[in-house]
Amino acid sequence: MEKEYVWYACYGSNLCRSKFIERYINACTDRTPPKEDRPYIIRHQMYFAGRSGRWNGGVAFVSTKADEQAQTLGRVYRITMEQLDEVREKEGPSSHWYGNKLYLGMLEGLPVYTLTRDPQYDGHETRVPSPEYQEVILRGLKEIYPQVDGKAYLRKTIEYTQSIM
Repeated sequence: MEKEYVWYACYGSNLCRSKFIERYINACTDRTPPKEDRPYIIRHQMYFAGRSGRWNGGVAFVSTKADEQAQTLGRVYRITMEQLDEVREKEGPSSHWYGNKLYLGMLEGLPVYTLTRDPQYDGHETRVPSPEYQEVILRGLKEIYPQVDGKAYLRKTIEYTQSIM
């Protein structure tokens, strides 16, 4: 059976390639690393919400509503649909966590998906992320967007989060 490939668009701690592979891909049935990855601007507003015991604070989500003004700095990984579904299960498939596999469009003939909350949770339970979580995001940003001031980007996203609290 031929594998069905997709692009997984991430925007939080999974920006860090080694963390993504170690935590998610290595735990999949098919442990094949992503065929490729690259920067990808997600046209949905990122915010921090929920409470992760692992990260001791809020974690990143994107709004389910597209916004052409939004510039969430993301990274796409070319993986199989099976791997994406397993990543979704490991991320927490509930509707208020990462249960929503959101279609973002097409890239080079393949569908692009991200994982976020269901629409009724957009902007709810907002919470500032811990310094540890921010550091992992900064590492990923430095890998894929070396020219971007990651701290300024996170500051702006935290300010947005605080404005909707």
